[in-house]
Amino acid sequence: MTHADAASDLVIRRATFEDVRALVEVAVDAFRETYRLIATALRQLTSAGALTSIRSWQFLFRPRLDRWCAPDEAYSSRAARFHGAPMTDRRNVSTGSPYEPIVGFSRAVRIGNVIAVAGTAPLGADGKTVGIGDPVAQARRCFEISKLALEQLGADLKSVIRTRILLTRIDDWKAVAQVHGEFFRDIRPANTIVQVTRFIDPDWLIETEVDAVV
Repeated sequence: MTHADAASDLVIRRATFEDVRALVEVAVDAFRETYRLIATALRQLTSAGALTSIRSWQFLFRPRLDRWCAPDEAYSSRAARFHGAPMTDRRNVSTGSPYEPIVGFSRAVRIGNVIAVAGTAPLGADGKTVGIGDPVAQARRCFEISKLALEQLGADLKSVIRTRILLTRIDDWKAVAQVHGEFFRDIRPANTIVQVTRFIDPDWLIETEVDAVV
């Protein structure tokens, strides 16, 4: 595998629900625009007499295309029904990290039945790093914070479908994996463990991410 392939794989693995939804919306918008161009061209050809009737192509294509080229409100409604709740039903929760107001992020966000827990660092209630130099203590703290965020959004660890573990020292993976097993051994979510260069605070040896579906 080349470096480019590895980088591409990492990007795909790190894609979130919001990333996928944004890509779908871009694709739908592009399809709408393509349809508008085709419709305009056909009308111009019909007006110039190049086509006998505009009704033939309308009969064949219009019903299907109209369903996909509906206004944004209709698209949002379909997406909302698919995910089981209105798209406006968004809930954010905070766990008190001092970085949340600075960066402008939430510890976790729930839309419909989907929950995304942000990258979670080993911070104590006082906002200070816990377990300095101890990957086991830091991993346990990260998962405790994620568990609390899930509970605030009406979920629990059984709802988790994917976890990600980011380490500054890949040699810590076995010790950290044992902690992961304490929380998820009977749940068995999809999991990724990768090494990164460093985090915002050099004392952090680990960050975790969690995705859940209720």
